[in-house]
Amino acid sequence: MIKISDILDAINMECVILFPKRTVYIDRLPKKFDRPSFFIELLNNYEEDANNSTVKVNQYYMITAYETVNEYFDSKTLDLIETQEKLLHHFRNGKLKVKDRYLNIKASSSGKDEDVFYINIEVEFYDERNSNISNDELISHVQTDIKYKEN
Repeated sequence: MIKISDILDAINMECVILFPKRTVYIDRLPKKFDRPSFFIELLNNYEEDANNSTVKVNQYYMITAYETVNEYFDSKTLDLIETQEKLLHHFRNGKLKVKDRYLNIKASSSGKDEDVFYINIEVEFYDERNSNISNDELISHVQTDIKYKEN
């Protein structure tokens, strides 16, 4: 079973591979956080029935990228665009390795400000259903009666 923390770790790992000198935050940003850096957060988690033992999972994450700033708290636009393109291009392959599986993903840009840009990552996969049924509640015996009708 894949947990949210597994996917956060996988996205984190991809960011570190691409940008080894950047800090990646997953929990909360401290008041005085490092720049340049990334902040990864879960936006939405949705599950729907697929079959008796499987659920379809859609999760939406956002990567917020913080660039270095000058004394006016502005970043270089070209630096922002270059970092954004590099991340989008990397996630363009449509797969994210999480544990021993490769999950389907979609990446898209969702805007920028003077010192930051945002990338949305949609993750879609099928996972086993977390069953709450104990073995004591399972059917242990079935009896049927068959009657034949003659013409």
